[in-house]
Amino acid sequence: MTNRIILASASPQRKKLLSLVFSEFEIHPTDADETLTGRNIRFQTARLSRLKAETAAETLNRPARTLIIAADTLVSVRGRLLGKPQTRQEAAEMLNLLSGRTHRVTTGFTLWTAGKRLTRSVETKIVMARLTAKMKEWYLDTDEWRGAAGGYRIQNSGEVLFLKIIGSYSNVVGLPIAQLRLLIAKNFPEFL
Repeated sequence: MTNRIILASASPQRKKLLSLVFSEFEIHPTDADETLTGRNIRFQTARLSRLKAETAAETLNRPARTLIIAADTLVSVRGRLLGKPQTRQEAAEMLNLLSGRTHRVTTGFTLWTAGKRLTRSVETKIVMARLTAKMKEWYLDTDEWRGAAGGYRIQNSGEVLFLKIIGSYSNVVGLPIAQLRLLIAKNFPEFL
């Protein structure tokens, strides 16, 4: 029996990032409840990634010789946590809040096997440019805000919104790939 790698996410960005570490893995999205239960960004992203990993493990009947990777990303600014906007208006409100400010992007990720579970959080600071009304409308028209924490994606068109990034770029995209690979190498080397 061979080892299996499962990505518990439907995110095309996470899939692309994970392909930098593994040439073969399976996609198994979950329907875990992503409702926020507090304001601590590290706690919330860690909790949600654990929930996603556990939901995937239960759905897959807790398979042996399987490494499940789950993640959750949130944006924090001025004491507020920003998840994924549901409407264009919510995305516009998030961009208004982030415009001209430094904010944090935190991704919690969980590595789950039948015998061990590890959860970590990685934080990146970003400085968004002060956005004009025209620039906000242009960005909202790209539809990149759909399904994106904070109402933006740093890759593609969203890259022009930012002046500075301090920390992991891939973390902002949705999976801190260097930190993830190091944790796997140290704790689950049989899967590399």
